[in-house]
Amino acid sequence: MFRDEDVPESSCSVKSDTRPELLEINHRLFNLFVVHLETGNAAQQCTKEQLWEIKQGMQEIRRVIMKYVPEEKRREPLAFLNAYLSVLELATAPLVFGREGLFYPRLLYSSIFGAANEAERQDAPAWILNHMVGKHIIYDETGYILHASGPFIGYGSEEIAGRHFTEFIIPEQIPQALQSYAGIFQGKHGSHSYLLKHKDGDINWATMHCHPYAKGDKLMVLSAVKEGRFEDQAEEYTA
Repeated sequence: MFRDEDVPESSCSVKSDTRPELLEINHRLFNLFVVHLETGNAAQQCTKEQLWEIKQGMQEIRRVIMKYVPEEKRREPLAFLNAYLSVLELATAPLVFGREGLFYPRLLYSSIFGAANEAERQDAPAWILNHMVGKHIIYDETGYILHASGPFIGYGSEEIAGRHFTEFIIPEQIPQALQSYAGIFQGKHGSHSYLLKHKDGDINWATMHCHPYAKGDKLMVLSAVKEGRFEDQAEEYTA
């Protein structure tokens, strides 16, 4: 549950650099709605389960209003109810998606890169990565890294740009990595786990969740990078 000091004043803004455990959701009809990322509690002492119950109840109320209340009588309360539901939808949304545990659903990757291609900007992949959370790497069709966001196995993004992705994989797994990479352009895209060599000399598993896309006449791959080995490949390699 929230303590008194956990709930900021309604005129204050929760800053991610000073209050990283709080997610603030603002809406034009609601000044403040705060959810605690670790516990799922909201500022009004709700648990995550209670938030789900509230949302489901409001959805049923909306259904009844739509069915039985005349349009001219429901317009104003329905607008407020829809706004409240939009806040509840965001408050109860998962922070990660799918078995891969990605910050974004897979379909979103394809759709935003498809839309960005219409901008006809050469730096479209770069400005997309600049606004995405987590580690992401973009390769060209030959496997060279074009863009990266976030630190990667001890390297800064500027240190890995222009290098081939196999430079970071242990030698024993490079043949399999090249085969998997080639398969991406044959419709066999998915998640691939490798033992990577860190800048400090450590070797640990990392998984590339790959999303191929086209930029003009060029093929590229966006990989969302997560530490650890993807469970579907747990038996594919031996450490």
